[in-house]
Amino acid sequence: MAMPGVSRLDRLALRAETGARDMWSAITRKGVRKQIIHMHVMKCAGSTIMRHLVSCLGSHKKDRGALIHDNKYDLAPEESLVAAAQRAPYVSGHMSWALMNRICGERDAFVFSIWRCPYDRLRSLYQFLRTPPLENYPEHRTDLHLRVGKLTPLEFLTTDDRYIRHVTDNVMLRQFAGGFDEFPADPAAGEAMLGRARANIARMDYIGFSDTLDKDVGNIMKRINLPQRRRVGSVNTTTELVQRTGGELDDAGAWDEETRSLAEPLVRWDDRLYRHARTQRAGVSAG
Repeated sequence: MAMPGVSRLDRLALRAETGARDMWSAITRKGVRKQIIHMHVMKCAGSTIMRHLVSCLGSHKKDRGALIHDNKYDLAPEESLVAAAQRAPYVSGHMSWALMNRICGERDAFVFSIWRCPYDRLRSLYQFLRTPPLENYPEHRTDLHLRVGKLTPLEFLTTDDRYIRHVTDNVMLRQFAGGFDEFPADPAAGEAMLGRARANIARMDYIGFSDTLDKDVGNIMKRINLPQRRRVGSVNTTTELVQRTGGELDDAGAWDEETRSLAEPLVRWDDRLYRHARTQRAGVSAG
């Protein structure tokens, strides 16, 4: 599988070093690597993480890993995909806490995620979904692109389209509280979900952030005993799609105060969870 920014020589070197590390672990009886589970939040460095996992361990398209999602409206993953994920050395995808638990079961897995500011994430999602998919990105040819393609930012943020709301309305909260089908319908429900999400992420092995991506990916690779290139770099699928289709990225002023205020209900609980995670990380670092 060709990975942007990683040469064939780099991939061969990374895979060889991964094999050598695994052999040394076997010789020294340090045990096999835990299953790696990347809980991918939409528009949060997923392509970058996959680049590293694929470079070191091989492509999910060759059964060396698994890619699985349960964030689509009214569409659960097939049982065969769940079974494949349970056997895979690494798993990545837009998966809920409930699906993650189904995959790893009672086994001890390394579970991690990369997060970014919820407002920035939502804005990036809008740009991504309104950009025509390219031929070499067939997985991006979704109904959502057709629904969002001609919407203005204001229409995108205020639509009642249930398919769109399913990927915009406090997605991080729903993903880590339990399942994507549950919504913070009122303050009491939101507080209850926030409490569950906080308890769940406290059990995760690592949460990194987009503004410290190089450092965080380095820490993650070290924790799972995988080699890495000297500098992580990032792969931004949205930027690539926009540039290759001749479009333009929205500038920083495109989401003014009015637009941001319309976005607030969609990220209200996400923002609280995000701030909690950053506070917890700062506390650990300070300690």
